Amino acid sequence: LEFRVSHATVSRIEGAVLRPDGAPAGGARVILEPREPRVNLEGGVRTATADPAGRFVFQNVPPDEYRLAASAASAAGAQAPRDLWAQTDVVVAGVDVSGLTLSLATAAQL
Repeated sequence: LEFRVSHATVSRIEGAVLRPDGAPAGGARVILEPREPRVNLEGGVRTATADPAGRFVFQNVPPDEYRLAASAASAAGAQAPRDLWAQTDVVVAGVDVSGLTLSLATAAQL
């Protein structure tokens, strides 16, 4: 078994989640995952919850290509389905990524 350790500059990803009417989507679930699935010591998928202003932050993100997705319920209540959704791709290359906006839209239903 061989291990190789190298230095990688980590970055911060931050942005906001907005409802279809442009209002902040506080409480939205935000998921950050590598576009190419891989195994690492930190796990592949990170999650965050948007604050009341719709803001989210991911710290210590290593360089890679990621998919950033958000979901929220259009109706209030703990049992309401998460029927609003947004997604974008993000490239992290050793510098912070800020100002991202995920604008939620109604998810397709089968």
